[in-house]
Amino acid sequence: MRLLNAETRRLETFFGDEIPKYAILSHTWGDDEVLYEDICDPLKPLPLSKPGFLKIDFTCKQALLDNYRYAWVDTCCIDKQSSAELSEAINSMFLWYLNAEICYAYLADVTFNPSDGSARGRFEDSRWFTRGWTLQELIAPRNVQFFDSQWSFLGYRQPQALHSDRKFLLETRDCLSKNIHERTGVPTNVLLWNAPSEDVMEQWLFPKSNKERLDKVLHRCSVAQKMSWASRRSTKRIEDEAYSLLGIFGVHMPLLYGEGRRAFFRLQLEIMGVCDDQSIFAFLQDGQGRGLPEPLLAVSPAPFANSSDMVHIPPTANIWGKRPVPLLGLSPSSKTVEMEMHICPLKSSLPGNGIPELPEMRYYLAILSSAPRLDLDNPTGLVLGTYNVESGQFYRVESRSLPVISPLSVKGALMIAFYFRHLAT
Repeated sequence: MRLLNAETRRLETFFGDEIPKYAILSHTWGDDEVLYEDICDPLKPLPLSKPGFLKIDFTCKQALLDNYRYAWVDTCCIDKQSSAELSEAINSMFLWYLNAEICYAYLADVTFNPSDGSARGRFEDSRWFTRGWTLQELIAPRNVQFFDSQWSFLGYRQPQALHSDRKFLLETRDCLSKNIHERTGVPTNVLLWNAPSEDVMEQWLFPKSNKERLDKVLHRCSVAQKMSWASRRSTKRIEDEAYSLLGIFGVHMPLLYGEGRRAFFRLQLEIMGVCDDQSIFAFLQDGQGRGLPEPLLAVSPAPFANSSDMVHIPPTANIWGKRPVPLLGLSPSSKTVEMEMHICPLKSSLPGNGIPELPEMRYYLAILSSAPRLDLDNPTGLVLGTYNVESGQFYRVESRSLPVISPLSVKGALMIAFYFRHLAT
């Protein structure tokens, strides 16, 4: 891992257990950032005239004030001209933010005046909350501190037992978890790493294991819910919609810039390879409900915008005495997903399902092992279509809404093994 020496502003490289404690910067990229090639040669003068150097300078100064000798900044600590290094960095970045002692979130479009309480740009309106990469930078670090464009302290992501001397700057906004939750949809328990308020000092001063604690918190969130956090964020490159979520889902995969939307398809394959959470299908494409075959998997996080309350029902649970069954397997080459599900016939004339009569296709409801958080007795389902039931091949069908399945609507539902065909996008 390459780190900036906060005293010299020069790069140093560390491996494994040799990595020292460090601070880390979270920000949105601007014009004329300081890159690796600008700072890698110790014989060349530092690029002090570059606007991006101000962020590096502040990060180093603040790290020293917080008693950390090293800092990490993504603009200059990664050699992006090396595809191998870039791939390793992106697959490791969530862990790097997780292992940081402190994260400085710099909001370049917010300026707060502590003398009169005025501000240019609201905290919640910052561009920082709209970018794909900053989602993991919000969640992964143990300690996140927010600063405005003038490097004035704005507040913490989580309650703090330390640095109480800073409270005079923004006393009413010291803990910003409520503001962040309302802006991002990320649950407060995730932002707080599920730390009870009465144990804040003990949990933040003496954490048992940062990775284990955060993994446990994220594991309680369904795939659909985590996708919803990214649904209204954007990235400069299409592939980064997927790559920026690797750490959130705890998966790794090769980077192939130029593959476009296929990156998000590959991400979903990796997720299905490590968990049986069928809420990965609980999204709604922006269609017209024409009853036509559509891709089984989402083309981006955007279709999950309304899935924030979706809960995964584990295989140990029962749905009306019927045990939900996980995915059986996936074949990327043939783009099929094999699974077992309870399905029941669906009349295409059923009011409200938005499906017209297509005589050549028969429709069914498939019961997913996921449900709205406040309605666990009524799981969600997929509208399926097939041209030949005996073939066992089903297609996801475009509909205006995800059906909510009640016990009455699935009387006589059958458990069958079948496979979906994922239509190429």
